[in-house]
Amino acid sequence: MLSRRTTSQLVGMALAGLGLIVCAPGCGSGTARPDSTPSTQANAGTTPTGWVNYHDPTGISFSKPASWTAVPGEEGPLIVYVDPPIGVPFRRNVNILHQQEAGPVTLSQYTEVTEQEDRGLTDFTESSLGPVTLSGVAGMRLVYTAQLAGIPSPLSFLQEWIVAGGQPWLVTYTSDPARFHQALADVQRLMDSITFPN
Repeated sequence: MLSRRTTSQLVGMALAGLGLIVCAPGCGSGTARPDSTPSTQANAGTTPTGWVNYHDPTGISFSKPASWTAVPGEEGPLIVYVDPPIGVPFRRNVNILHQQEAGPVTLSQYTEVTEQEDRGLTDFTESSLGPVTLSGVAGMRLVYTAQLAGIPSPLSFLQEWIVAGGQPWLVTYTSDPARFHQALADVQRLMDSITFPN
């Protein structure tokens, strides 16, 4: 049976031990960008000024701003923190997960499970859902907000996922809603540059 690491578990792992003060709705501001903008691989070969190429021991590689910190994830492979550990209302992060299934699954199967789980979250509000290319493989992209247990304010999410070799990869950007768009272009550039191991 197809299993999936829940959004709540992913966020909980990313936030563990941080002692966060979550930003209340309306604090801060950001420059809006359409949530439905599809991912492309157009910039995958270039590294902008102030960015570095990151190669993880797990075989994952991507480009990221030099100030963003990549650390091993509790459920692996890794988490990239957009913000420093202190001085922010919420530590925005990009979580990269390689879901290990007992047998091969299809993109359609994983998408169905992902949509069911996300729609079951409290106050789930979808902004967009559509096809995307991630690491050169056709996948899906979902943008939404939801309330998670134990987190006092709603959070905003951008998820992209693929199935390669019968196994799913899930990349999730999590932010407080007020600052979601501030880092979105850079998060999307990071996602567009991801190369997963064979």
